This record gives sequence, structure tokens and C-alpha cells, in this order.
Amino acid sequence: MTILLALLAVSVSSVFYFQPSLMFHPVEIPQDYVFQFATPFEEKFIPYGKKDRKIHALLFQPSKTDCRMLYFHGNGGSLNTWGLVGEELALRLNCQVLIVDYPGFGKSSASVPSNEEDLNLSADAALSFFIQETASGTAAGKPLILYGRSLGSGLATRLAVNPEVKAIVLESPYTSIKAMAKLLVPIVPSFMVRYDIDNKKNLTSLAQSANAQVPILIFHGTQDRVVPYSHSEELVQMVPSAKFITIEGGDHNNLPIYPQYWAELIRFMNGTVSMSRAGASAANQ
Repeated sequence: MTILLALLAVSVSSVFYFQPSLMFHPVEIPQDYVFQFATPFEEKFIPYGKKDRKIHALLFQPSKTDCRMLYFHGNGGSLNTWGLVGEELALRLNCQVLIVDYPGFGKSSASVPSNEEDLNLSADAALSFFIQETASGTAAGKPLILYGRSLGSGLATRLAVNPEVKAIVLESPYTSIKAMAKLLVPIVPSFMVRYDIDNKKNLTSLAQSANAQVPILIFHGTQDRVVPYSHSEELVQMVPSAKFITIEGGDHNNLPIYPQYWAELIRFMNGTVSMSRAGASAANQ
């Protein structure tokens, strides 16, 4: 029994120590890597946190701009693949899209975050930068939408209290990282989970903020084997006003191949743009 307990303690300690590598699966990109997209874009390096730390981002600028979108992607890859997602959103939605890599991903500096503080600092910096970057030009005054996919959903809901944010889109969100850890590694107690990223807490804070009425759209596939569909069901119970789109047969990584995904996303975005225009018109009268 003593040996068994010792092995269990070692196993739990190892999970705690290796959490960053379990949590994040970045792909690094050489600094001289040249991106190629059909849509006009700019590379951005956004300072955050401590001196000399920067996250890398791509800003897509389609010829027509009806909205602004800040996109937080999942826990793997980098902008050499996620950039294609940003470009498609920009083209289909007529949106200026800023899509960011996390610390330690792609061309971003530093290593992957060892706790949620570094992740939050980089997300805060991305939002502040995007608001300032689009304060003038064709995107000025256009509604700002936060899009969080999987891991990124927790960053989007946390930032949604900002009054600049006019809508939120969540794709395959989780209730909390601790809930996911319990699902994946049941032996690890919640207090040993380094990353306290919690959509339920964030949505509670949002409901108590001045931005409580911000529209929310949630997508989840019924065959998601990474984040269970039930997580979105639980989130929707907290925010009954959220529009919940079930993608029958959809898994964690393929929702955009379904026509329903694009139809609902475009409908939601058109509604957000229309409300923004109506609000601007009323304010000018």
C-alpha cells in the first residue's frame, strides 16, 4: 500500500510539473517565415507583460469592413495554419480579423504560459492593441466581436466585460479547465490544476457587469471527443439568452465544414452589425 501511495503521489506530482506541455501544443515558426494570403494582411507583434515579451498576430483587412473580430484559437498549432481560419472569417463576414498566437506559439516570444496569468496578460494586450489599432480607418466604430475556439473560449468570455465588445462567439467551449482536467486525469485534485480558466465564472462576472446584455452565440458538435457537448449545454443553462447551435455529427475540429455553421454565424454577425448601425443612428439623432 505504501508503495502504491508513493507511486500515486509521483504520478500526481508529474502531472502538475508537466501541465504546460500537456496543456499547450505549439508549433514554432522561424522569424523569417513569409506568410502568403490572398487577402490583404499585416503581421503584428504585440508587447505584453514583462519587457521584450511579444505575441505575434495577423490582421486581415478585407476590402469591405462591417465589423472587427478578435480571434483566440485552440491549444495547438500556430498562425501558419490558424491564419487560414482568420482569412476565411474576414472574407465571409466582411470583418477585420486579428488572430493571435499565444506565448511560445509561432513567432511569439517567451515560452508557453506556466499559469493563466501569462495567458491573460497576452489576451488583455491583444484586445487593447486591437481597439487602438482600429480606432481610425475603415474599421473605426464598427462592432467588435470576440471569437473563442476551445481553449480560446475562456479568454473571450473573460474579456467580454469590456464595453467595447458587442458580441461573443464561442466554438466548442468548456465549462472550466479544472472540469476538463477532472475528466481527463481524475486522480489529479483540482487545487493542483495550474490554469484557473473558467467559462462559468467568466459568464457569471459578465452577467453582473454593464455589458451583461452582450449577444452570445455558441457552437458545439454532438460528436466532440475532446470537449463534451454537455459542457456547452451547461453554459447555456447559465445564459438562457445565448443562441446555442448544435451541429449534429460535428466533432471538435470540423464544425466549419457544415453549411449550418456558416449560415448561423453569418446570420448572427449580420444581426450584430445591424444593431450597431441602429444604435449609432439613434445616437446621432
